[in-house]
Amino acid sequence: MAQKKRIEFIDLAKGICILLVVFSHAGEDYGNRFDPALTSFRMPLYFVLSGLFFKEYSGFAEFLVRKTNKLLIPFLFFYMLIVCVLAYALNRGGEYSLLAVWKEQFNGMPGGIWFLLCLFWVNIMAYTVLILVNKTKYPTFLFTIGCLIGGIIGFLLGRNNINFPMFLDSAFSALPFFAFGELLRKNTNFLESKTKPYLLPLLASFSFIVVYIIATGKVNYRENLFTIPFVSVYACGIIGTMGVLCISKWIKKLPIVSYMGRYSIIVLCTHQLVIMPLHSICEAYQIHGFNEALLVWFITSVVCCLLIEPMRRFMPYVTAQKELIPYKPKQVK
Repeated sequence: MAQKKRIEFIDLAKGICILLVVFSHAGEDYGNRFDPALTSFRMPLYFVLSGLFFKEYSGFAEFLVRKTNKLLIPFLFFYMLIVCVLAYALNRGGEYSLLAVWKEQFNGMPGGIWFLLCLFWVNIMAYTVLILVNKTKYPTFLFTIGCLIGGIIGFLLGRNNINFPMFLDSAFSALPFFAFGELLRKNTNFLESKTKPYLLPLLASFSFIVVYIIATGKVNYRENLFTIPFVSVYACGIIGTMGVLCISKWIKKLPIVSYMGRYSIIVLCTHQLVIMPLHSICEAYQIHGFNEALLVWFITSVVCCLLIEPMRRFMPYVTAQKELIPYKPKQVK
């Protein structure tokens, strides 16, 4: 069976965002005036794309197996790998055991791998809502309302400093973005349509300006922390996402960035392992601020890019390239 042709600008959009994620972790102590705007749509883009490419498969059982293979298994593997590395590094002073680091890191884990677990819950929640509304008269409308209610619950949890384990509170907050992606898929031909070339950069520029103006506070999906109003959180996430998609659709492809976007899960899971020793080296040589952020970001991006091919080939089951758990839908007689 012929493999479905990839949509190039989607890979570029994911590449742009994964590079922004790496930069944010490379320069966490640096900070800059654009950070509130960037954090407001960096992760929402992936939630929107998950809804945009949502597929029901043969039913919930197959859906669960597919998402376990693509999200949960990579999360568990790289989580334990990072924890073991941290335990080794910290235990050199004789202060930490592997179990102690495991407990300490689970809810505040380093890097971006928390996102895989969160996205897994988002998919399960969204499918559950879909099952509940599928046989009603207005399934799309009720699905959207259900996801919006989930977003309200997540937002209120964040505002009241109530954290659920395993990023379930963050998953609630992300549901409206998933619903937006689903609506975009069902009601538009955005993926296939040809927009006039001059409109795309204008729309993208307008989107980024609006987000920069609106995003005046903290938006952190890992901690489920929001200091801007509910409407602003979702407006920034959706408008910023559409800005990235528009500029990516205009450019279409940047070979290295698109390549990293296609295998963004590998970059997501490995970049923190590269960043940690680089920060130690910068500290030893007293490199700080923007110079440190830029240097660590550049080296990390290059190393992660070089890691993609060997990991894709030799570790396919933990990088979502092949399915570890097989599933065969039941044949209808």
